[in-house]
This record gives sequence, structure tokens and C-alpha cells, in this order.
Amino acid sequence: MSRKGGFPADDEDIVETVVRMLRAEGETQAVAILRTSRCRFEQTDYDNWDGGTYTYTLFVEVAAETFVSAKDRRPAIEETIATAWPCHTSNEKSDHRSHP
Repeated sequence: MSRKGGFPADDEDIVETVVRMLRAEGETQAVAILRTSRCRFEQTDYDNWDGGTYTYTLFVEVAAETFVSAKDRRPAIEETIATAWPCHTSNEKSDHRSHP
């Protein structure tokens, strides 16, 4: 499903691709979190630069137990997920990706 801003695919399709990529890299904890969480992308910013730049943010809603159990590795897991998903969504040479 394409939505305003030209987001290229369904949330589920993108997350499934990222899960497969992370599984191939042996990132089992990140895979488990994505598989058991509610994931969605939302447009969180727009800049009219060069015809329009849309920013989307991945929100991962996890169970409280999962959040607590991943406490020590949470920053590393977030980084792993953040660096994996842009590979799937880059369609244009002018795409810009960033993560915290």
C-alpha cells in the first residue's frame, strides 16, 4: 500500500524483509522482537526541499516483558534494526536515510 509521500510498500512487507535480512545475519533477538511486536511506519516530517522530502519513523510496540528483558541490549538492538530497514526502502538515488 503506497501512502501520501510515496512510501514504497506495506509496513508488513518491509518488516518481513528486514526480519529475513536480520535472521540471515544471526540477529536473533532483533528478529524475535520484530516478530512479536506491532510495527508500523508513520510519516513524521515533511520538507519541501527538492520537490519534497518525506520522513518516516518505524514504531515498534513491544510487550512490557520484552521491553524489560531487552534492557541491557536495547540500544544495540535499536541500532541493528535502524541500520537494516533503510536498505529495503531506498528506491531513488536521492533517497536520504537517517537514524538516531
